Amino acid sequence: MVDLRYRRFCGFTICLSSLVLWIGSLILLTGFLSGCQLVRNIFDIPAETEIAPIDQVSPMLSAQLCYQTAEGYLEKKEFNKAIDWFEETIHRDPTTNTKVLPKLAKLYAESNQPKKSIAIYEQLLRQRANDADWNKEAGEEYFKLKDYAHALSCFQRAAISIGNDLTVKERIAICQFHGHQIKECFKTFQSYLTEAESYFNLGLLYWKAVTLPDYQICAEDCFAKAIVSDPELKVAQEAMEQLKKSIPVKKESEMKVSKTENMD
Repeated sequence: MVDLRYRRFCGFTICLSSLVLWIGSLILLTGFLSGCQLVRNIFDIPAETEIAPIDQVSPMLSAQLCYQTAEGYLEKKEFNKAIDWFEETIHRDPTTNTKVLPKLAKLYAESNQPKKSIAIYEQLLRQRANDADWNKEAGEEYFKLKDYAHALSCFQRAAISIGNDLTVKERIAICQFHGHQIKECFKTFQSYLTEAESYFNLGLLYWKAVTLPDYQICAEDCFAKAIVSDPELKVAQEAMEQLKKSIPVKKESEMKVSKTENMD
């Protein structure tokens, strides 16, 4: 009799355990489906109600959902929506700054909003002043605005860590040129080019800087030095020919020749 009761008790316990496991699995499945629906809602519902599902969860989780949404728009190359959602991420959880701000700065840069991008990079550089990537990217944004003094400072700090980055060196040389640091510009070119190539590149900068007529004379002088240094440098010869065709013939007395500084 006792043995029968024991067997019945064991059977009842097993059935009850199975029922509990089944109910638990059902709850987990319901939660998973609800989560999937929430994500679908975030991406698919109209813009004016997008924020509603996220408000139904905790602030930390809502910030994570905002971040994931922004990443989704970023993959779709919908930059404006990605910007909005990254900003919302920071608003909901300021501790995400370190992860989100660099992405926001790049997005503003890609969206042709250099001033907003610079503002974020300045904030980041106050935390890590010598970060090579941030300095380089900030320099590019200053360069877009033709703020060559600030761009030069950023590129020079980047060069300390990056080392032999030819893009950074070229940017430094161009900024030095626009800052009327001609000798420094030429030395920067010489750090990664031959003497002839350095004269040629300096000549191109003078040629493009059409704000002063004498700059074309300086360009001709640089191209001539490049040809003397390397007679086989065909690009210098071609540039010299094109330059001569573009310069009006002047009387010797009317020419105010401003030769390049002595850099030999």
